[in-house]
Amino acid sequence: MGSLKLLNIVYQIMLLFGYVQVPGHFRQLGNPDQKDFIDLLEKKGNRIGLVSLGDYAPPHKDSLLNHLTTLHSLGCNKAVCACSIRPPKIALSISAFAPLFVNKTVCPEPEHRLRNGEDAERIYKLI
Repeated sequence: MGSLKLLNIVYQIMLLFGYVQVPGHFRQLGNPDQKDFIDLLEKKGNRIGLVSLGDYAPPHKDSLLNHLTTLHSLGCNKAVCACSIRPPKIALSISAFAPLFVNKTVCPEPEHRLRNGEDAERIYKLI
């Protein structure tokens, strides 16, 4: 659930700095209890996709590759997504998108909020 919190912070930062939700693209993914999602934000014609579910490799219907392909077809310039690099076939399956992997900071529970905020800022600067 740590990546979901991190991506929600990135999402909120994007909204704070002028990105707006493109209507009709938000969708909940996977197990509803996990609250994973896919969405599309835009600012001055720059479309950024967000996917918080990155645990499945093809041919799973919720594979990260499927979600990135969808976002690409919607004109996304970039995507911010969760990505489990174990098993390696998930990272390999998205290699055509020239991914830049940013490792989430691993830390003790009391530091999660602080570290997620720092990681979210680092990710936003890459957008």
